[in-house]
Amino acid sequence: MKKIFLYFTFFAVFFFTSCSLLSPHYHNYGEWEVTKEATCEEAGLKERVCSCGEKEIESIEPIGHVESDWIIDKEASCTETGLQHKECTVCKVKLEEETIPLVNHTVSDWIIDKEASCTETGLQHKECTVCKVKLEE
Repeated sequence: MKKIFLYFTFFAVFFFTSCSLLSPHYHNYGEWEVTKEATCEEAGLKERVCSCGEKEIESIEPIGHVESDWIIDKEASCTETGLQHKECTVCKVKLEEETIPLVNHTVSDWIIDKEASCTETGLQHKECTVCKVKLEE
């Protein structure tokens, strides 16, 4: 009889103290820890661990590109178009590229080619101070 009582007591103590057999386990998670940082284009990961050892893992949304202002690669002139682009300020990937149109000529003052005399008409012209093309005669 004592043996049965001892077995019953041992079984009862084991049964009532075992984890979650009688009462549900409520997870007690710690703080979130980032295990993989999110980048402009790729998701990151974060996890937290319960006191029982179970892990909860969640995704972190990609942060997206942060667009710069226009960066001039080549200035436009009166003879050649220019080039500019925008890039991500975080990862430096080129996001947009655009041609800069030609700029107007820079017109000079009148340039005397031949002085006028009593018998002949003189000659003069204006030209672009950048590319030297004649603009007015």
